[in-house]
Amino acid sequence: MANFIEGRESVIEYLRRELVGPVEIGDPLACEPNGAVVFDDVSDLFKNWHQEGSEQEILQRDNPCHRYGVGVLYPSGITNEEMET
Repeated sequence: MANFIEGRESVIEYLRRELVGPVEIGDPLACEPNGAVVFDDVSDLFKNWHQEGSEQEILQRDNPCHRYGVGVLYPSGITNEEMET
């Protein structure tokens, strides 16, 4: 029984990360906003990265509106009153 519950919880967590974000944080990358980043290996382009120090996810191919649509539809931490104004 516990294996079913663990499996269900992992599916729910995967869907939450995929729909709302952020995905697994990935490896730290020392970089500056709008700065050039050069990788030694082309395969590094496809890894998950986060900004060293801030731990902010680095989106490489999509902006947040395209990557995580649920947050655009109903942002976390916003009340109904704030949505109506």
